[in-house]
Amino acid sequence: MTHSSSHTKNYMLASLAFSFLLCAPVFARAEAVSLIIDHPTSAHTRDVILVPVNIQVAGDPGINTLDATVSVSGPAEIVSVQTGGSVFSLWPVKEVGVNSVHVVGGTPSSVYGSLKAFTIALRITGEGSIGFESSGTAYLGDGSGTPEKISSPEASIEGTPAGDITVDALTSSIQKDRTPPESFAITPSRDESVFGGAYFLSFSTVDAGSGVVKYEVSEGDLPVVESDGTYVLRDQSESKSVTVRAYDAAGNVREEVFVPNKPVHREWTYVVGVLLLAGIIGVLTLRVRRKRSGAES
Repeated sequence: MTHSSSHTKNYMLASLAFSFLLCAPVFARAEAVSLIIDHPTSAHTRDVILVPVNIQVAGDPGINTLDATVSVSGPAEIVSVQTGGSVFSLWPVKEVGVNSVHVVGGTPSSVYGSLKAFTIALRITGEGSIGFESSGTAYLGDGSGTPEKISSPEASIEGTPAGDITVDALTSSIQKDRTPPESFAITPSRDESVFGGAYFLSFSTVDAGSGVVKYEVSEGDLPVVESDGTYVLRDQSESKSVTVRAYDAAGNVREEVFVPNKPVHREWTYVVGVLLLAGIIGVLTLRVRRKRSGAES
């Protein structure tokens, strides 16, 4: 599977995901979902600091998808977005600009409580007040992906004069990361409504350090390809082993192998969760592309 097929993949996954809604359990709506900027009160000019962004979800049914935008004003610029230690394992959208980030993250299982979502690496460019504005939507794990608007308390940092030593917390955290992503399962499946009924593999993992940045898939002696968490088998007879490698930002790698010639089975709890999540994420990704196409025209 190549990236050129992602549009078709998202459409098919969305169609299959919503076919499960009739048998999905229904829960009461969550009371509140908040995005919290866990910021210091001040930072020195020229320093690069890490600003955690947390999600607070009050009780069942929890959420499984987050679509959020964080904007920064004042003497600062965004360097990157890090997902290390996040409760979300899938990140189909990570758009990073100088003054704003837009992310879509998800997890196959529903989660609630006070949770780490992602981290913004921020460079302080001068003295003065630095403000944060955040907005977005969370999607409940209620079987239908009910949208819940996110509330966001105000947040600000004071840029202060440069220190004697310039601190780069982003580089330091990556250099200290010696732990690969967590071990993960490679789940085979097949359904007539997905990928034209072809056999495919699904997988995802998390990394507590610098965050998972990519997956690479090797099927037999075929060329290595990058994947976003699913892979359609080129050899539908399943005669070749498939190796999946998950890399974090520090270059650490976790490798897992799918052994061929085993009956394809369905781990329904996981697979249904992935498909429901993929449906929501597919719709959000299409919206992002349409907005981008509209802006370019």
